[in-house]
Amino acid sequence: MKEFASVNEILKYAAAREAESVRLYTEIAGYLDNEVMVKLFESIAREELRHKAKMEFELEKRGVVVANAVPLDLLDDEPELVTITSEIADDYQKALTLAAEREKMSLRLYLEMAMKVDNEEMREVCLKLAEEEARHKALFDIGLEGIAERKKHPPAAG
Repeated sequence: MKEFASVNEILKYAAAREAESVRLYTEIAGYLDNEVMVKLFESIAREELRHKAKMEFELEKRGVVVANAVPLDLLDDEPELVTITSEIADDYQKALTLAAEREKMSLRLYLEMAMKVDNEEMREVCLKLAEEEARHKALFDIGLEGIAERKKHPPAAG
């Protein structure tokens, strides 16, 4: 996990991660042809946008002026910045695996933030966000389990 010198750095980084998640999940949804999968990715993208807004609100409470977009260059050292290709989007398993891993990293980030912040209100925000990221990961994992189950027991050809 990346090291941070201040809570403000953590908040900026988290906001940038959330912005990247919105971009990623929206882009994946644009490639998909399965309506259930499209709705899943679009729904989680909207939730990630709310997470970004929460991080920006916390920054503003700390006196940091927040522009409309948090620069994604804060994520330059992140290995998971991904350009979606039709190969990823056409393979539901790859798309779900990518999303589940991303959510796991966000969950860890928010738990780490909760341990480092300097007030109870911010700690509660971090823990609530961690809980939401865990729920997102669970949704993606359920999708992966469904795919695995269909591979084990394919529908009978008729």
